[in-house]
Amino acid sequence: MLIKAGKKKLLTGKTRQEERRTQQMLQSRIGNAMMPALDSEFNRTINKLVDSYEETQGSTELFVFELEKHEKELGAVLEREWNRAAIMAGERIIGSAKCMHGNHFIRKETIQESFLSRVQFFISTIALKKVVGLSQTTVEQVRSKISIGLAGGFSTDEIAKNIRGTSGQMSKYRSMMIARTEGHSAYNFGSQAGAQASELMLEKEWISSGDIRTRDGENGFDHDGADGETVGVDDFFIMTSEPLMYPGDPSGSAGNVIHCRCGSGHVIL
Repeated sequence: MLIKAGKKKLLTGKTRQEERRTQQMLQSRIGNAMMPALDSEFNRTINKLVDSYEETQGSTELFVFELEKHEKELGAVLEREWNRAAIMAGERIIGSAKCMHGNHFIRKETIQESFLSRVQFFISTIALKKVVGLSQTTVEQVRSKISIGLAGGFSTDEIAKNIRGTSGQMSKYRSMMIARTEGHSAYNFGSQAGAQASELMLEKEWISSGDIRTRDGENGFDHDGADGETVGVDDFFIMTSEPLMYPGDPSGSAGNVIHCRCGSGHVIL
């Protein structure tokens, strides 16, 4: 059953407005910390692809080998950062749950074991699947620029030089977008996993970012209208127009997830 949130304080002891500000601050830190490593990997791969293109006098056949390395390196970066973000969020919930349980019902170590198991399952079965698509996009971006250069009558060396000249801009933009999206997704997953591991009877509510950039239904997804939607901790939010277990749920459509800044809060039943 869907209900609108009341004025109860959340499990963390904060009001919805306080929780929104805290989560946005933490997620901003996560994104800023994630960006340099992503930027470095994207820039490295773009330049390696260009080197290969130039050395083979205009062939892209060897791109497959750079793609394999890119997937591996990008996966390592994201796995590390997803872990960091999810654990940061989950520990906030676990700490609050420990206070609620006291020392009589459940040990903090028991909650942590269940939580960390959920995090590893998320990364190995859901999150890392995204690496393939992200890596292929890097290669396709370079292929696209090569095609544009060939259509313009540029030589192999000229095309290579032009791509190198824009590689920093390309990698910076992508790293910024991915860091924000993936940091947000991993953080909200961590909150969800921490709540589920706590064994408390909880409801969760959608906390919109609450500003002019919040999705308002114009593109088909309504995060402003979803603000305050409250469901069981194991249930899906549905008021954004599709089922999401938490804001940034990777099962959601790109238009519903990318650049989302919403969060979730938990309330004791």
